Amino acid sequence: MATAISPTAAELRKRFGEWLKARREAANVTQLDLSRILGHDYVSMVSQVERGRSLIPAPDLAQWAEAVKVEPTEFARQYLYWCHPEAAAMLTGRSVFEAEGLPPIPKGSAANPGGRKLKAKK
Repeated sequence: MATAISPTAAELRKRFGEWLKARREAANVTQLDLSRILGHDYVSMVSQVERGRSLIPAPDLAQWAEAVKVEPTEFARQYLYWCHPEAAAMLTGRSVFEAEGLPPIPKGSAANPGGRKLKAKK
């Protein structure tokens, strides 16, 4: 059974994607350029991350940061804030959910595994 992603997690990922796209464009890097830098043959991975549909694999974060010309610590900070808000709150003492006006991600959703499973919508 697939685990559903919560609306909050989906919104936060979408916001990260918008941030990433703005940084990519500011660096004058196209989706195709970024895909090639990352060693992908197609732009689908970049597109999926920018649309909030996928997360960046942790081992690839530094490469993405370098490719869009963002300091690695800032890139990691933004990634944690938008894609792993509970970890960001632990580091900063600030709730991302309160700051963004969003409800917390329920346990059991794809972005917060470990609790009860949410039923996938049909």
